[in-house]
Amino acid sequence: MHEPPANTGRIVLLCGLPGSGKTTLARALEAHGAVRFSPDEWLVRLELDGSDDEVRVRLEHHMFDLAEQVARAGATVVLEHGFWLRAHRDDIRERARALGLAVELRFLDVDHDELLRRVQLRNADVAAEWLRIAPGDLLAWSRMLEPPTADELALFDPPLPQ
Repeated sequence: MHEPPANTGRIVLLCGLPGSGKTTLARALEAHGAVRFSPDEWLVRLELDGSDDEVRVRLEHHMFDLAEQVARAGATVVLEHGFWLRAHRDDIRERARALGLAVELRFLDVDHDELLRRVQLRNADVAAEWLRIAPGDLLAWSRMLEPPTADELALFDPPLPQ
């Protein structure tokens, strides 16, 4: 296990597919004082098309820059981007470490049938069409996900007690 940095700031990465519970966990952490960054919510509020990959990537880069500033000020920041790719998680971890920040990775692993059930419930409540998820998309995305291994998880700091 990695020794947490001296700085009290912390970045928490939530890794998982749509329907895995990232937003639920992020809101629970927010209720305990964390600052939550949700790309989907920002895209909706800014009335941007979240299905536009270029827009999403630009927003996420700016969001992470802001998250670094907030964490450097001593706060815990929760990023609920999904972090499906190991290279993306590695990049964020290395950037956070270079700033002296602790960084956690929380993997929300939910079986496909439960993901599908949750996504269908969520689809009924979303306002933006681009937020609705087709079952075929969920299956394709599950094939893209690179679940963190035990070796990768050991590179991150353990979660703080609630």
